[in-house]
Amino acid sequence: MKQMETKGYGYFRKTKAYGLVCGIALAGALTLGTTSVSADDVTPLNPATNLTTLQTPPTADQTQLAHQAGQQSGELVSEVSNTEWDNAVTTAQEAGVTVKQSDKVTHDSLSSAQADLEKQTKAVTEATTKQEANKAAINQAVSENKAIDQANRDEKARVDALNTKGEADTKAKNEAGQAQVDAQNKQAQEAADAMNAQLKADYEAKLTEIKQIESENEAIRQRNQQASQATHQANQAAQAAYQEKLAEIERIKAENATIRDRNAKAQQEAERQNQALQAAYEAKLAEIKQIEADNEAIRQSNQAAQAGSDSTNEQRQKEYEAKLAAYNQAVQAKAEAEKKLLNQVDFSIEAKANGVDNTKYGNSIMTATTQSDGSFVFKHDMIDGQKTIGYGKLTGKVNHHYVANKDGSITAVIDSVTFNTYEYENVAKNSAVNKNIVFRIVSINGDEIYSKPHDGETTFKESLNKTITVNKEFTLQPHTSTPNIQLFQLHDDWIYNTHGSALVAYKNNNDAVPNIVIPSKPVPPTPGKVTPTPEKPVPPIPVKPEEVKPALEPEKQVPAIPEKPIDSVPNVEKEKPVPPTPVKPETVKPDLKSFTPEVYDPIKPVVKPHVTVPEKVVYEVMVHPVQVKQTPTNVKSVTNSDQVNIDGQLVPKGSMVTWELVNAALKAGRQDITSYELTDPLPDGFELDVTATQTLSPEWVITTDEAGKVSLKASQSLLAHFNAKRDQEVGVPKVSLVGRLLNDAGTYHNTFKTVVTTPTSSYTVISNTPVIYTPGNDPKTPRNPGGDNPTPHDNLIQPTKTIVDDKGQSIDGKSVLPNSTLTYVAKQDFDQYKGMTAAKESVMKGFIYVDDYKDEAIDGHSLIVNSIKAANGDDVTNLLEMRHVLSQDTLDDKLKALIKASGISPVGEFYMWVAKAPAAFYKAYVQKGLDITYNLSFKLKQEFKKGDITNQTYQLDMGNGYYGNVVVNHLPELAVHKDVLDKEGGQSINAGTVKVGDEVTYRLEGWVVPTNRSYDLFEYKFVDQLQQTHDLYLKDSVVAKVDITLSDGTVIAKGSNLAQYTETVYNKETGQYELAFKQDFLAKVVRSSEFGADAFVVVKRIKAGDVYNTADFFVNGNKVKTETVVTHTSENPRPVTPQKATPKAPALPSTGEQGGSVLTVLGAALLSLLGLVGLKKRQQ
Repeated sequence: MKQMETKGYGYFRKTKAYGLVCGIALAGALTLGTTSVSADDVTPLNPATNLTTLQTPPTADQTQLAHQAGQQSGELVSEVSNTEWDNAVTTAQEAGVTVKQSDKVTHDSLSSAQADLEKQTKAVTEATTKQEANKAAINQAVSENKAIDQANRDEKARVDALNTKGEADTKAKNEAGQAQVDAQNKQAQEAADAMNAQLKADYEAKLTEIKQIESENEAIRQRNQQASQATHQANQAAQAAYQEKLAEIERIKAENATIRDRNAKAQQEAERQNQALQAAYEAKLAEIKQIEADNEAIRQSNQAAQAGSDSTNEQRQKEYEAKLAAYNQAVQAKAEAEKKLLNQVDFSIEAKANGVDNTKYGNSIMTATTQSDGSFVFKHDMIDGQKTIGYGKLTGKVNHHYVANKDGSITAVIDSVTFNTYEYENVAKNSAVNKNIVFRIVSINGDEIYSKPHDGETTFKESLNKTITVNKEFTLQPHTSTPNIQLFQLHDDWIYNTHGSALVAYKNNNDAVPNIVIPSKPVPPTPGKVTPTPEKPVPPIPVKPEEVKPALEPEKQVPAIPEKPIDSVPNVEKEKPVPPTPVKPETVKPDLKSFTPEVYDPIKPVVKPHVTVPEKVVYEVMVHPVQVKQTPTNVKSVTNSDQVNIDGQLVPKGSMVTWELVNAALKAGRQDITSYELTDPLPDGFELDVTATQTLSPEWVITTDEAGKVSLKASQSLLAHFNAKRDQEVGVPKVSLVGRLLNDAGTYHNTFKTVVTTPTSSYTVISNTPVIYTPGNDPKTPRNPGGDNPTPHDNLIQPTKTIVDDKGQSIDGKSVLPNSTLTYVAKQDFDQYKGMTAAKESVMKGFIYVDDYKDEAIDGHSLIVNSIKAANGDDVTNLLEMRHVLSQDTLDDKLKALIKASGISPVGEFYMWVAKAPAAFYKAYVQKGLDITYNLSFKLKQEFKKGDITNQTYQLDMGNGYYGNVVVNHLPELAVHKDVLDKEGGQSINAGTVKVGDEVTYRLEGWVVPTNRSYDLFEYKFVDQLQQTHDLYLKDSVVAKVDITLSDGTVIAKGSNLAQYTETVYNKETGQYELAFKQDFLAKVVRSSEFGADAFVVVKRIKAGDVYNTADFFVNGNKVKTETVVTHTSENPRPVTPQKATPKAPALPSTGEQGGSVLTVLGAALLSLLGLVGLKKRQQ
């Protein structure tokens, strides 16, 4: 989105009670360092509506601790001893081992220290073992050499004895061996001779057997030849029988072929008959189908004739209904016109004193009031000469009606007068001597209608219920009045007789209107009738013929083909196999052996050498004491309410996060822990929830200071737990600091310090520094200047809005016309949320867009949603629920609470779009940083005539509200005027007198279309309805009111003749004059130029009378009416007959004092008022 800067201006929030309220807010980029900001630097706006406080720079404690992240100071040390190590050293020294001791060695764990001691103990033990082994090896070698010398002497004696015996044994063995070989050779020769004799006998026997078999086989061959001849004769007889059977089969086949021939002919005859029957059947079906087709044509013809008749009847009915509607419309129009005419007639009644009370007895007053239906009330007082003693009141009604005439005049008809009641209210004692009072009502003919004597001291009321007939008619032309009409007289006779008159007057306020002609009432049409053509009779469907089946002759059974005889094979006797001729045997030779005598080898004695005697060795070993030192680390992390690690992430403002302080376990071998304390200077804008923190970290004592620093000390029970088993490792409970983020564009670095104290030492370690961010930062002032920013898309969170014309160009700040359609393009700003990590509880607060329009100007019900699309082109209309909010009181409690918490302030009516499924919407568009663009159109309210038209937008993201810019358009008042001049450029003669034959000029002052407007001109027109019966149109002209600039740069100077750019039409029959500028010319007028023209219409007065004239002005479809001008033209003047002065009647005594002067003044005032009414009538 665009980056806003404050240079003497800012965004505004709209209020409907107070207009535009400036909402400039300054926000500074927060970094962990101490960067200075110049007073001239541009600071970004913060358009937030809730949690608007800006994050302050880090404190010195925060900055210092962050710079020390990961550093350690001090150490925790304790010595480690081992009994086995001590014993091993003593034993080694006693064994002669040289034991030396080096400096003390420090280990980071008890197990490591113990392992070191164990290793030393092992080395010392090994040295001791080696020393003792060396001593034992020397003694063992000396002893072994003595034993070897004796063994060598014994070995020599043993070998000598063995050699003597060996030589004697070898000689005896050789002699026995030679004798044995000689005996074996003799036996072998004898066996070979026997074998050769047997082989010769076997060979000769096999030759004799072969000769015997060959003789027997010759006899077998002779017997086989005889058997073959007998078999051949039997085979010839079998073959002759086989051929005879085949001939019989062929005969039967020939007979069956003849039978098939006869059957085929019978079948053909049956098929011929079936075809004839089927043809006759199908012919009858075709006849029926043809008749049905003819009947269908007849039906269609009848339907067409009926449809034509129906159409004619319908057309006649429509014509009748149209004529009837025209008739009814004319009747209704005439009735409405007459009703409207009659409603414009004024009726009045007044009391006029015909006599006056005697001044001696004081003034008497009589008044009259009336209603439009003719009801009246007359009131008068009674004076006894000193005071008012009572009041009289007469009620009644003038019964009248009106008739509208064809020429536009009205006839007022007074039918009668009804007198209802007379009542008298006494208010004081009558002090007059003469108390004979009479109240009377007298007709204009002098007839007494009612008389009531009384003394003036008693209150009474009487019902008269009397009606007198009047039957008077008065015709009133438009804008004319009747003279005062006397209907009756009232008398309150006392000492002196006084009376007053009831005067009625009518005034016709209507303009002259043409007579409405009612056409004759149409007669309903008589529907036409059609006589249908009768259909042809359809014959019955024929019976389908049964198939004719022929009587077929069965064929004879053909015997099976006999099996072809196979020639028998004679039973031939097999010849005996003749053995192969044997191989003549070879002579067998015996295997004779020879003897080699053995030679004796004497034994040599084995002499053992002496073993080596080891040298004496003194072993040396190095040992050292050990101690344990531990430097436990600490780690800080930050998670959201979903337990997701958000270190380095962009998260929502207002979301709950937890800083987790984790310390490494205390190792075994430690000293007593006297104190364990954590210090955490929390970043500004993180609101700690102490209750939730204490719940999650019950083992710690929590304290905070005004700067937000949190101190957490291990409780006594936790210290006791640390010191219970110091030879074992013990874990340190995690601390969870729970709270919420209060700033837009927030950077929350957080580091904590751990201090561990023992009786002899103290150890301090600084944690790492995780960081989280909230969106809304100005990208021109990055959080990490010159480095990688974790939120490259981060910027101000602000919905934007513009208003565009039909070409999509911005028209913000420009003027519009009353019939304009205002199209707003607003953007719900999500790009700064790209890559955000938000917990479920934040997402489920939802995403809402609000369009807050000016109620007085914009018609909220006219809204058209042109489109709602995401930045990737998705149509998201169906993902949002649209609500037209007429008042915040109509919202449900959840939305009320959400709007209140968000801090947005829409006033009156507004629209809101709510994401139906917040989680899916967040994942698909918010987290991807895809802005949502709303294209909305509104119309202006008809009653809104002029002023500024404002529209503002808000967005609610995860419970946070942000206001957008206010777009403004101006609706100027379309003011046009009309005047009548004695000549073009002359003097105004409005309400003046014009003679018959004089020329007058009507000036039509056009509206000046302002510059900086949002629209192009396509219509600028004057329409003047001249009174053609009195004014004869002569000519016209049109001139520029202002300098006009065209698209090609041409400037038409003020006062120039613009006739060439206009079209003029005058209708002689109706008197309508119309001057319109050509559209192609108007299209050339640039928006940056003013435009305005005055038209002058010159006419000649041709008839006497009052001539009224009003014009209509049109600009781009907007109609404006001018004021009405009037001129008067009198008939030729007639001589005036002088009237004689009527002498003033002498003053008569009356019932009140000084009555004459007051009634005289009243009469004069009444006459003046009547004169003023007459004058106003002419001016109007």
